[in-house]
Amino acid sequence: MSPKAAFYILAEPSLKARDLYACRVIEKAYTNGHTIYVHTATMDEAQNFDTQLWTFRDISFVPHEIYSQNSTSGAPILIGYNGIAPEKKEILINLTSEIPSFYQQFDHIIEIIPNDDQLKTAARKQYQVYQHSGYQMETFNIPIGLIANNKL
Repeated sequence: MSPKAAFYILAEPSLKARDLYACRVIEKAYTNGHTIYVHTATMDEAQNFDTQLWTFRDISFVPHEIYSQNSTSGAPILIGYNGIAPEKKEILINLTSEIPSFYQQFDHIIEIIPNDDQLKTAARKQYQVYQHSGYQMETFNIPIGLIANNKL
């Protein structure tokens, strides 16, 4: 089975909406038994996203931690920022506007793109790179209100 890259194009422009949607995607993937690495641009972004995963839904428990190269955790969801990804995770959720150098070690990549022209331009370039790397491409348009209504 060839690897796949899925692009979720949000009708909403905010990074907050992107992060909330990412939390819901992670919750669903975790519930289905997948392991996930969330890639952020900075330590601050990783810490903020860590907090969001703990608080985005009162009834949700998504076990995770911030990844470091010396980590020995068996957490199914890791959040990182330093360009070094853990081995043996199935899904990469990229919350940056650049493709991480380690992307090819993942069988499934998820990009969540807010309705912002600059971010969409970067996403088009990412799409081409993944496509040329042999990933099967999927695109999903997420309408306004779907995020707030807690649906995937």
